[in-house]
Amino acid sequence: METGYVWFSLKDPAGFSATLFWLSNGGRHDGPWDRRHPGRVGIEEVCPHFCDRVDDSRVSELAAEGIPTTKKFRAEEATNLRIIQAVAEVPAKFGRVATICPDGQNRVVITGETGLKVLVTIDWEYALFKNQSQ
Repeated sequence: METGYVWFSLKDPAGFSATLFWLSNGGRHDGPWDRRHPGRVGIEEVCPHFCDRVDDSRVSELAAEGIPTTKKFRAEEATNLRIIQAVAEVPAKFGRVATICPDGQNRVVITGETGLKVLVTIDWEYALFKNQSQ
């Protein structure tokens, strides 16, 4: 039976509401990049508002919908993001991930768009938001 793989990320979105996946062609001319980073891939946890200017993002227009687009940081307060990134083997024709749900302690069920499911042993409780100072 032919198989494939799926990458997934588990976190509490209350800390940072989105995951930004980016590819670089080296087009950033200013320091510290100075065009020295072509062919790179990045993954960043962010509080975005991508559809408008940065000034619009700072207004937090999406806060009423539970989507933070700003975050306050303080030098005296640690910021922590508990995140799990993993890869799981999936059967052929699994398709895109439809859901990821806890299935007891240390296990999640990943369901593909075709209805196929895989069980993954993982400490998913690690990603739960406990408090920012942990």
